[in-house]
Amino acid sequence: MRLIDANELKGEKIRVSSKMLDGEKPTLEQEPRKDEWIPCSERMPDIEQDVLATTTLFGIREVTFAWRINDGEWLIREGSAEATNNDILAWMPLPMPYREDGES
Repeated sequence: MRLIDANELKGEKIRVSSKMLDGEKPTLEQEPRKDEWIPCSERMPDIEQDVLATTTLFGIREVTFAWRINDGEWLIREGSAEATNNDILAWMPLPMPYREDGES
């Protein structure tokens, strides 16, 4: 959660708690945008969710296609390598596929 300025809200919903009566500032809970990296230290993707991942698997920092097999293991590059949670720094959901105008 982050502290917010009421001028930032512009129609956003906020969660109001009884602590606000004691002077606590309101907070705005937001899901990360689809184009933002989510550090693994903050949250992990669902098991078997396709994601883009920033890895250090081969000694360099790179972005690759990945998905979690279970709580501690990942498949990288469509199954060509395996990684552990220590190899994955951050992840983000895959973007929607490109579509021509008028395609559904």
